[in-house]
Amino acid sequence: MSEAVAKAPVPGAKVQSGPKGVGTLTVEQIQEDRITQLAAELWSQEAMKSGPTFRPEIVEEVYEKELVSSNFSTKRIMMLEFSQYLENYLWPNYVPEKSTDSHIMSTILIVNEKFRERVPPWACFKKKPEHFGGMFYRVLQMTLGSSRSLREQKFLIVFLIHCFRSIELDLLREQVQRLVSLPIWTCLLQGKRDELFKSNPKYKKFFNFIKKSDAKLDPEQRQKVEFERTYLHNVIKKYIDILNSIPEKGDVPTEKVMYCERFVEFLIDIEAQLPTRRFFNDLMADTHVLTISLLSNLARREDGTLFTELLEMLKVYAEFEIDEGTGEALTVHDRIDKHYDRVLALQKVAFKHFPDLHQFAITNVASVDTRQALEKYFSPLSANALHEVLYRINMLPALDDGQESPFDKNFMLELLIREHERKKSQLEQINEMPLYPTEDVIWDENIVPTEYYSGEGTLALPKINLQFLTLHDYLLRNFNLFRLESTYEIRQDIEDAVSHMKPWQAEDGSAYFGGWARMAQPIAGFSVVEVAKPHVGENHPAQVRADVTLTLSVVPSIKAEWEGLRKHDVAFLITVRPTSKIGTKYDYRSPFIPQVGLMYVRGCEIEGMLDAEGKVIEEGPEPKPELSGEMRTFRVWLDPNQYQHDMAATEDGQQDVYETFNVLMRRKPKENNFKAVLETIRDLMNTDCVVPDWLHDLILGYGSPDSAHYSQLENNYRTLDWNDTFLSMEHLYQSFPGYNIDVSTTDTSKQVAPFRLTFSQEEGSGKRKEGEEGPAPVKKIYVEPHVIPNRGPYPYSMPKKNSIPFTPTQIEAIRAGMQPGLTMVVGPPGTGKTDVAVQIISNIYHNFPDQRTLIVTHSNQALNQLFEKIMALDIAERHLLRLGHGEESLETEKDYSRYGRVNYVLAQRLELLQEVQRLQESLKVAGDVSYTCETAGYFFIYQVLARWEEFLANIRKLKDRTAEKVKELFPFSEFFKNAPPPVFKGRSYAEDMDIAEGCFRHIKKIFTQLEEYRAFELLRSGSDRADYLLIKEAKIIAMTCTHAALKRRDLVNVGFKFDNIMMEEAAQILEIETFIPLLLQKFSNMEQSLFTRLVRLGVPTVDLDAQGRARASIASLYTWRYKKLGSLPHVFTYSEYKLANAAFAFDYQLINVEDFNGQGESEPNPYFYQNLGEAEYVVAMFMFMRLMGYPAEKISILTTYNGQKHLIRDVTTVDRDVRRLVVAMSRARLGLYVFARVSLFSNCFELTPAFNRLCSRPTELHIDPNENFPTARKADEPCQRPPMVIQDMPHMAQFVFDLYNQKVDTLMRIRNLPSHVKLEKMSLSVKEVATKPIEGQKPGTSGLRKAVKVYQQENYLENFVQCTLTAALGDKLSGSRLIVSELFVAHNGLMSTPAVSTVIRKYKLDGGIVLTASHNPGGPDADFGVKYNIANGGPAPEGVTNAIFELTTTISSYKTCPDLKPDISVLGTQSFIVNGKPFIVNVVDSVKDYVEFMKEIFDFSAIKALLDSGLNVLINSMNGVMGPYAKQIFNSDLGVPLSNLINCEPMEDFGGLHPDPNLTYAADLVQELKKGNHGFGAAFDGDGDRNMLLGQNAFFVTPSDSLAVLADNLECIPYFQKSGVKGFARSMPTSGAVDRIAKAKNLECFEVPTGWKFFGNLMDANRLSLCGEESFGTGSDHISDDSRIIFRLSGTGSSGATIRMYIEGYESDPVKFSLDPQYLLLAAEAVERSDAGTSVDTEAMTSLPSVDRSFLLPGV
Repeated sequence: MSEAVAKAPVPGAKVQSGPKGVGTLTVEQIQEDRITQLAAELWSQEAMKSGPTFRPEIVEEVYEKELVSSNFSTKRIMMLEFSQYLENYLWPNYVPEKSTDSHIMSTILIVNEKFRERVPPWACFKKKPEHFGGMFYRVLQMTLGSSRSLREQKFLIVFLIHCFRSIELDLLREQVQRLVSLPIWTCLLQGKRDELFKSNPKYKKFFNFIKKSDAKLDPEQRQKVEFERTYLHNVIKKYIDILNSIPEKGDVPTEKVMYCERFVEFLIDIEAQLPTRRFFNDLMADTHVLTISLLSNLARREDGTLFTELLEMLKVYAEFEIDEGTGEALTVHDRIDKHYDRVLALQKVAFKHFPDLHQFAITNVASVDTRQALEKYFSPLSANALHEVLYRINMLPALDDGQESPFDKNFMLELLIREHERKKSQLEQINEMPLYPTEDVIWDENIVPTEYYSGEGTLALPKINLQFLTLHDYLLRNFNLFRLESTYEIRQDIEDAVSHMKPWQAEDGSAYFGGWARMAQPIAGFSVVEVAKPHVGENHPAQVRADVTLTLSVVPSIKAEWEGLRKHDVAFLITVRPTSKIGTKYDYRSPFIPQVGLMYVRGCEIEGMLDAEGKVIEEGPEPKPELSGEMRTFRVWLDPNQYQHDMAATEDGQQDVYETFNVLMRRKPKENNFKAVLETIRDLMNTDCVVPDWLHDLILGYGSPDSAHYSQLENNYRTLDWNDTFLSMEHLYQSFPGYNIDVSTTDTSKQVAPFRLTFSQEEGSGKRKEGEEGPAPVKKIYVEPHVIPNRGPYPYSMPKKNSIPFTPTQIEAIRAGMQPGLTMVVGPPGTGKTDVAVQIISNIYHNFPDQRTLIVTHSNQALNQLFEKIMALDIAERHLLRLGHGEESLETEKDYSRYGRVNYVLAQRLELLQEVQRLQESLKVAGDVSYTCETAGYFFIYQVLARWEEFLANIRKLKDRTAEKVKELFPFSEFFKNAPPPVFKGRSYAEDMDIAEGCFRHIKKIFTQLEEYRAFELLRSGSDRADYLLIKEAKIIAMTCTHAALKRRDLVNVGFKFDNIMMEEAAQILEIETFIPLLLQKFSNMEQSLFTRLVRLGVPTVDLDAQGRARASIASLYTWRYKKLGSLPHVFTYSEYKLANAAFAFDYQLINVEDFNGQGESEPNPYFYQNLGEAEYVVAMFMFMRLMGYPAEKISILTTYNGQKHLIRDVTTVDRDVRRLVVAMSRARLGLYVFARVSLFSNCFELTPAFNRLCSRPTELHIDPNENFPTARKADEPCQRPPMVIQDMPHMAQFVFDLYNQKVDTLMRIRNLPSHVKLEKMSLSVKEVATKPIEGQKPGTSGLRKAVKVYQQENYLENFVQCTLTAALGDKLSGSRLIVSELFVAHNGLMSTPAVSTVIRKYKLDGGIVLTASHNPGGPDADFGVKYNIANGGPAPEGVTNAIFELTTTISSYKTCPDLKPDISVLGTQSFIVNGKPFIVNVVDSVKDYVEFMKEIFDFSAIKALLDSGLNVLINSMNGVMGPYAKQIFNSDLGVPLSNLINCEPMEDFGGLHPDPNLTYAADLVQELKKGNHGFGAAFDGDGDRNMLLGQNAFFVTPSDSLAVLADNLECIPYFQKSGVKGFARSMPTSGAVDRIAKAKNLECFEVPTGWKFFGNLMDANRLSLCGEESFGTGSDHISDDSRIIFRLSGTGSSGATIRMYIEGYESDPVKFSLDPQYLLLAAEAVERSDAGTSVDTEAMTSLPSVDRSFLLPGV
């Protein structure tokens, strides 16, 4: 029902930026800024009302103090732009003769900023446009002057770039044309100009005419004209001077480099548009600026990389294959002829004037037009001789007698060679270009900008503007941009995957991967298996194939993803040579390549996975063979062009790239279509693009904008059947106002739809010619009603009809769509564009049954919406086809995919053949005529048609034709017995004869369809049948633009053709995505759609003028954006529009939201913006609406940016653009409530019309809490009671919670239920406390463990907890159930570490904080610790702990709520209001939750039976947290006497005990077990995550053995009986006993470093069922095949540490299993000393208890 816009678009666009960009203006920055205060005084909307006097000194002051002194800070310019400085102060007060340079500079800086922010830049100049020319002239003068700094001159050049890019505007075009028209040739060398005039005689006439006209000008006019004509020549000379001032080495001002870069961009933009390049290209060639730039010092400098890349682009356009005069693309022959003409001219000069060059002159062109040949002939010449050659060919001026050439010889030689060498055509270059990006391109930020690119600098990218030189240029720009856009995404994928793999350098120098990535795997083997011979005329292999082998030791789901790689999927082969040592942490803030050692990246395309015999497993319906083991080999296609380049580099001594790959990365299929699109574009460039003549010029941006309109085309249709478009004759009259309508019949009973309309011929001719007398042609329509032929007696045969009363504008759109030509329909949401499109498709289908219509949309959702409406029309189901993914989302059980339609046809065939059989039986014809479509066809001809013709003949013979005779003679009555009776009505002959004809049409349709399906009997394979369906059967084919691009080659190969194409969401489809199906992003304007470009070019559009979605009052908020927009009748008549919004005083409101707790917009993470006050208000509003009875699905919430999305879940994102604002507001149907800071929008020029209307109503929310949904109140009626006015967000929050308590109490009383726990009414506040970093807060594997006294330092604990939450939860922090909405605490604060994990998982929490000293002693003089568990219940991974530590080094404040004091001694829920929103504390019984979970895992009844059988156990909880758990499990559930549970009372200092369960600190347990009275004993550490097990007579069970025993018997545990056993893991110091168990059970076993987080990673990957670590290091008694040496740092609970060495040894004597491990350790020590020649302390050995010493020194 209602749409609450959580955050209105903020004027002053948010700019993604970073280290290289600019930040974003926050509300606070805007309001507190000096510029805002100055604007409020002089040029704000309020100030303008009082008409303040213009003060020129203010302009000077602002320019100097705000711009120059800040070094032209982008934020200062943003502030000025946002304040409407240009619109309200600069331009209204611009006076050409008086305004200063500072005034002009301020103007152009703001225009540049508007371009950067992508807001309309030229709108303000529409006022006083007569002054713009004068300002433009001043700008030109300033660019040539020297009074401004290079930085300012760079801004001036950028302004000119924007002017040249906007020549579609008359304001700009008039100024720009003066600079690039024919008179600029006055700057050319006389000889060059004469040469050009010779080839273009008409230019010479124009030139001479202009010279004559110049003579009539006064001196001032002539001076201005000369200035404009020589401007480009002079500004190029200035650029060359600046360029030449840059040394090859040494420091250079950045401004100088940036000026040069921007100037080259300026030249590129002039060259890239035909109207500006036509005469300029020769001028640029005459200045030799390109050659000079290529040879410059800057091109060789390290900081000249971008400059060089821009020069390459300029070179492409300077040499572009186009006829400058005609604008036609040069053919291959034209290009070759031009090249030969140039070389021949040089040969003639050489022959005539240079005897030393006679050999060159008489040699054939192909032998002398290479760079090497030209150097050979011309490098021996002297500088003067070389100058003379260039003079003779009109490239340099003549030298005076005796004058030395002022030019460098190398420059002149390069000039001559570049002009005459044979160059590859652009198409050849494209065909030889690799389609996959390599490492050189992927990380070149000049070409592929980072996410921090702000739009300030230039990039070496082509631009998508209004016009293109040729179709080749159009495709070339899109090819390059699409390639680079996909490269940006590839870079992100590679960095993500490789960084997760943690490549480290192993000891042998090889790469060792310490992590893993879902989308990448280490390569086990790579080999090139085929290099096919090149095709004729090519120099690269026709095909290169390779085999890539992987070891897929991953979870089954991910393994299945790898095995599911499909043919043509793109993957990337990567080489990394890491230099980082094992264990080095990856730093996401540092450059990627040096950290991982990335060397090479090469793309490849999957052919398939190989089977056991080495053959590619083909895709198809058959299941793929199951392969054993983990080794998988994929056959891939490599890029032949790239392979050729790499092999050439290898021959030059570089490394063979293909011997180095060690990582294969795949990508998500939906994001991996770039190669297919690029191949499609390249294919188009290699074919003659068949664009209709009437569309060709429009595509390129030239010609008359209305040339493609149907009224301008000769082949339009005068008469068309409008089918069911009109509901009635009255509707038809209403649809054509201003037309004379002539109906073929005056009988009103026959004036019913459908209608056939004929438009008068005069009407199509349009306007009366100039000078023509007489009235304009009358618009006439001849209307002919007609009856749809009877389709038979069955209800399902009745035609489906349209029920929409289209408006006159919609009718015009339908009319245009039915005609040939280009139809563009524009309209805001809700104006029925989709309904119009569907009706056009239906009408084309019925008027032209043989034509095929292709439907293309941007998204699957839009395509399905359109397709579902088409399915509801009168269109045969067999003629519909939906291609591509997304078909399954159609809301129908029918399958409209290719194979779904094949199955439909086959099923239909069988059904129709059954009908044939039924017809055969009804006619009593013998034989099997329904066996095939062919036999059915013969049956129709010889039996059915013959009977029908006989029937007609008999009817014709009748003199008295009656209804009874029709029924009597009709031959197929038996067949139609299953039709609704009676078939024949018997009322009249005509009616029954019509029924008989309808019945025969039904029969004939059966055989017609069978004839169409006959091909399916001949075609046997599914693919052949699908292709036939596509190219023959389907009449309406729908696909997304992405699918069209991906499958164009396949579609063309099968002969797919279409007659009409319709594009829905045209404004969202990129240029090339439109062009590709037609022919089966920031800097470059790549996001521009063809639709948008054609609108900008002025192509006629049909503007839908009535919307049917929103209330008329809501629609009024955005109608100003359109020429004419009203509302459809149902908006005023439907009941839902006539009723008011329950509980609201207004149907729309702008609600003002001020700072909350002193804060408005915040930025908790970089570029992650939030506004807590607005978010809380919206949430409270949502809760209020739900309490008033609104269904949740009636409410939608929109927000401006992602940060807010995490405060309000499930929202849509919009941005600042006015168009987006309109889209956002038009989402609302019945109510719109916008939450924003009203004062912020008072200065927003673009949004003024909407916000003026919004601000006309109160900006405080008005509600009526006594009115429930739905209401009977009319929309125009006020509330029955005075509305409640909500003052602010806390007021709303408090009111909603009071209302909630009241409603729930009422409900409880009605249902006789006990009262619920009420929300506390006190509102608590969060306080931010300043702090500073404290050293040493680096967490270990189990959190931060320090002495209690350390934690008692000021802010020590607070700092660490704040950093833990920030690092662990990141952008989830504000909505986390841990910190904002809910907190779970154990009863009395006691919870074991395993129970913490249980509670986190049970309640699906975001994490948990454990305060524990673990197995260390407690108390004021002992230890304390804090550790964090993540959402899976496991310890925080390394990435989180590293992030925590980083934050502890920079923390400046923490947040706390000191007044929040829940009672944790009481179980249940306690609710509070914190910062105006609910905060719930859940005190849970962790013992209960934990025990319940244990009972799911273990068989308690079996354990109890064991205990009841006589097993006596002794449990020691060591006064730690495990006491309550032990009592519940062992006493209450298993019946163990309390006397057997010792030290079970949790104590703060553990009762003085050291809670480490080992033989030392649990000695009392050991001594008691040695008495032999207990068969089992166990001790737990302080927090319950470690234990020690003892058997009969204190037999010590090592952690290694307990792990192995558990592993061997794991199937006995119920939990694992259900889930299965996946694998085992142990810490590195733990013995290998469990390895043997794993091997015996054929399961995985992992060895990991010490630390439970490493186990957690494996558990998350679903590869682990059981794990264990060495606990306190007793890893001696075990079984192992091989010996290992283990080093362990031992120092648990003590301040010192020792390094111990353990040696594994196999022992087979069971007698020795129960010996104390210390004996074996001493024996190992003796071995070590004896080997080293050291004496052994045998006395110490003999002092040990009596043992058989023979085993102590095995082998000695």
